[in-house]
Parts: sequence; structure tokens; C-alpha cells
Amino acid sequence: MNIFKRLIRFFINLFKLLWETVKTMKTRRGILALFLSLMIFAGWAYIFIGIGILFNIPSLVAIGSAVALFWLGPFTPLIPIVVLVAFFIQRYLFRDRSNDQALKEAIANFKERGFKDDQGVKDSYARRIKLSRLHSYKNYYSKKAKRGNYVYK
Repeated sequence: MNIFKRLIRFFINLFKLLWETVKTMKTRRGILALFLSLMIFAGWAYIFIGIGILFNIPSLVAIGSAVALFWLGPFTPLIPIVVLVAFFIQRYLFRDRSNDQALKEAIANFKERGFKDDQGVKDSYARRIKLSRLHSYKNYYSKKAKRGNYVYK
């Protein structure tokens, strides 16, 4: 049973890494790269279904439905493949390197976590930033210092 929990935790952390990667692609080039990558792998199938229904061509509907059902099936890696290809399109085809630092931090966080859950990770990047008391009062301290008050830490 412990193996299943570790495997589930690994996939949860993998999807957290993918979500962090997608969040770093907020530029126009990043969004266009995500759209192109999705169209390469699954978008054309949905277009086949739409054209097949519109013009009453059953072979296009069958091909599009087969591909769409394959990618919607369990254990098919559509999302990781789409994000990976979108990252390469953004970085090498569009020459946009705006998300390098954030991606390095997300990968380091994933390597540190791996199969561990949040309680198993003592000093991860996310816990240092999000749960730090100093971080939550950073704006408060700066406002006090601007007013001329001494701030005890």
C-alpha cells in the first residue's frame, strides 16, 4: 500500500510541476506555443470531428473520435507531452527565454519532493516562501520602516 501512495504522490507532484511550468508561460509566445502544441497532438482530431459532422463525412468523424478517445483514456500522457513540446516551441522556435529562472526553481522543487508529500519535505522552496512569517509581513515591515518606526525582527 505504501508503494501506491508514493506513486500517487509522485504523479501529484509531477502535475504540480506541469502547472508551475504552464504558469510561467504567460507571454503571448508562451500561449501561442501551448495552443500550437495542443493542435499538433489533439486539436486536429476535434477539427476532424467538427468538419465530419458539418459536412456529413463519417470517416472524418470516426478518425477524430478514435484519436480523441485515445487521448482521453486513462494513463495517456497528453498533458505532459503538450506542455513539454510547448516549452520547446516557446524556447527554441520563438526564442522566448522569459521563464528560465522560474522553471529551474520548479524543477529543483520537484527533484526535492519526488515521491514525498508536503509533510515529508522539511525545507522545500515552496514551504520557505509561502509559509515564512517574514514573507507574510514583508510589506508591513517596509511600511513601518518608511514611517520611521524601528521594526524588531
